[in-house]
Amino acid sequence: MKKVSTEILSIFVSMIMIFQLLSISTFANNSILDETNSVDNELICEEKVYCTATLEDNFDDDCVLVVINHENSIIDRIFTVDDFPSVDVKEITYLTSPITPLFEESETETEAQEKAEILALTNIEKFHHILRIDLNEFGKDKVLEAIKVLEKFDFVLSAEPNYIGSLDVPVAENKDITLENENSLLTVTSTTDSATNDPELDKQDSLEKIQAEEAWSITTGSKQIKVGVIDTGVSAHSDLNANLTTGYDFVNNNTDTSDEDGHGTHVAGIIGAIGNNGIGVTGMNWSVKIVPYQFLESNGDFNYEAIAKAVLHARENNISILNCSFGSIFMRFNQTVTSAFENYDGLIVCASGNNGNNNEPNIEPTVFFL
Repeated sequence: MKKVSTEILSIFVSMIMIFQLLSISTFANNSILDETNSVDNELICEEKVYCTATLEDNFDDDCVLVVINHENSIIDRIFTVDDFPSVDVKEITYLTSPITPLFEESETETEAQEKAEILALTNIEKFHHILRIDLNEFGKDKVLEAIKVLEKFDFVLSAEPNYIGSLDVPVAENKDITLENENSLLTVTSTTDSATNDPELDKQDSLEKIQAEEAWSITTGSKQIKVGVIDTGVSAHSDLNANLTTGYDFVNNNTDTSDEDGHGTHVAGIIGAIGNNGIGVTGMNWSVKIVPYQFLESNGDFNYEAIAKAVLHARENNISILNCSFGSIFMRFNQTVTSAFENYDGLIVCASGNNGNNNEPNIEPTVFFL
């Protein structure tokens, strides 16, 4: 138990060095609902979230993203086209698992235990199903019309467009310590008093600030720990390959997560570049499993659905840590992305201080925003 704890501590410390300020949100309650919890009170207080989109906003013109309220998300019910008789629905797709995650009651103790194991990374008390509803008729006006109708259903917490955002992803400024240029990282110039022989170690000032060598004396990581990197993808590199595993590209819907920008590869290197191998830099974790998730198109565009899918994929594949270093990209509050993060019961680390602003919220958040 002590060994596992130190490995998790090492992963946590590695995330802190990605940016000067990180916002961390952890949801710790995995327990199956019982008579002693306060979920009934939460259900009464759960208020519908109304859409504020206009025709001037940028969003897909063929679908609506729907969040089902908590009460109807934790019972044995699967929504179909017939549940939306007044909406011109073409198809319904569950972004969350299509199997109801929790029945209101478990008949046997064995059944309850089986459900608990399946839901290891599910925050049951805040769980919401998320649906994508494709429409028969295209047009932004059709999307807004459908939303107005969907909002009237009692079981719908929110209905909103699949917003399209755009940003210029900043490739790391310090090219000397990125993992982009393979040829620049092959000369070994290590010093004898260093903890590792990585030639670019002297350019990683943050390692000394967070006392990385002291952490390495306890553990240098573990392949049992998976870290999902939601970013621009991660490219193959000799200083990282042994720690890379298969991820997913939610732009092209395949497993090719090659990084055309470089930002995701840079972030992955900070988390898990192999240490003491005579190449380039060292990550905080010399041994770890990096799972790349790509949500940005090559031109910098992205949609909110892709981010939600990445978080939900990590939850359903037992990836217990997520890194989200994409800065302040959300143009407005978004219930779909919020619910995806709230459904997840692992450790989430986000960039929140890149511009030197005071990002401390005025109220206690239930989920962090980028």
